[in-house]
Amino acid sequence: MSLDEFAAAGLYDRDAPRADERRELLEHLASRFALDDIIAMAQQTPPYVIAASLAMEAPTFISARQAAVAAGVPIEDVRELRAALGWPVVDDDDASLPDTVVEDLALFALAKASFEPAAVNEFVRVLGAAVLRLIEAGRSMMSSSADREGRATELELSMANEVSNAAWNALPPLIGHVMTEHAGKELDFATRVNDADLRLGVVFVDLVAFTSWTASVSPAVHARVLARFERAAWEIAVAHGGRLVKLIGDEAMIVAPSAAAALQVATELVRFAAADGELPRATAAAGFGPVVARGGDYFGALVNLVARAISVAQANEVLVTEDVVGLLDAGAWRCVEKGTFDLKGVDAPVTLWRVEQASTPPN
Repeated sequence: MSLDEFAAAGLYDRDAPRADERRELLEHLASRFALDDIIAMAQQTPPYVIAASLAMEAPTFISARQAAVAAGVPIEDVRELRAALGWPVVDDDDASLPDTVVEDLALFALAKASFEPAAVNEFVRVLGAAVLRLIEAGRSMMSSSADREGRATELELSMANEVSNAAWNALPPLIGHVMTEHAGKELDFATRVNDADLRLGVVFVDLVAFTSWTASVSPAVHARVLARFERAAWEIAVAHGGRLVKLIGDEAMIVAPSAAAALQVATELVRFAAADGELPRATAAAGFGPVVARGGDYFGALVNLVARAISVAQANEVLVTEDVVGLLDAGAWRCVEKGTFDLKGVDAPVTLWRVEQASTPPN
């Protein structure tokens, strides 16, 4: 290894405060990669990312027009697929697409021939959004773990990135396992979706005075505390057979298999916020009835009603519609009529009830 060559490339300075650490990293890189490759990659990434970047197999890039010819599909399919995944084609002749797109296009064409094209596009958009969120969560996890104390050397950071790459490459089988298990356990759900007969509990939980709270804490505290709220929403929902559909800022939307499960989720999440110590207090509303499932989200009159009902709830309060009251075990829940309200976006006045847990339901 020639330190002079690294110095000439701007990668090494003997007089720098952490020169020994940089030398340690460069020795590691030089033992694995060609000097020219290291210097070239240094123009694109920080030094501690060089090893991870060079270890990745570089794809062959082709243009959208070449991809269409290779896959035997119209070029409109290339534009459509790439846009749905989040990478719009700007120039049909620019070699900016990995050649793996040819395989993707074949699958896309088969799906459009087998299913409603609009539904296929929606699925691809959900896939693109889910993968992007997965990548962002992975990056957040890796960056928070690599240098928790701010004292990691460049070599330690480099090796952490390499481990992260290996872990990332191992994800596809895990994703496949999770998809298979969920699909196998939700056959009845799929049938009800196909028959337009899907009835679920819908829950919205909102943090009180969120805007003023956000202004009063640092970004680091904000991120940490909201992550704790999202984790609690997920875990509480799963414990009662439900699912966290989305978290929009300070508001969580959850679906559950029954009215009782929905109310249990709402109650426990409101209690969690009250006991947290850093989170604002929470309000919640729950309902049960027909919903429309689309693209991993849920829609319909019930969803709209519950989302609006939360606006009249007070801190630590859980409200439900009258239909839910009739489905609850009177021995487990105390229901008190709160009043009748004109809710924005809801055609008729709605009577809402305040609900509290009277006893702990059996496991």
